[in-house]
Amino acid sequence: MFIKCIPIQVEDAGCRDDLVKHLRSSGIGASVHFAPVVHEMKPYSNGKFRCGNMSNTEKVASRIVTLPMYPDMTAEDVALVVETLHDFFSA
Repeated sequence: MFIKCIPIQVEDAGCRDDLVKHLRSSGIGASVHFAPVVHEMKPYSNGKFRCGNMSNTEKVASRIVTLPMYPDMTAEDVALVVETLHDFFSA
């Protein structure tokens, strides 16, 4: 089975890790997969792309959560993801 992921961005970076925990506790395989922080890696850190020089990239990287999406995902699975997100942000 080929599994795809849907990245979303939360408004408050401080809640991202709590959101991932909340989703996982509901049986939803959420995580932080795609951190766009190549500029923080040692081979690139000595040039013009040092940490702090790419503030938009760093801001987005701290707020991305990856939601599951896969061919066998049912309407009930989608509803569970939506309801769990709603519950988290409504609390």
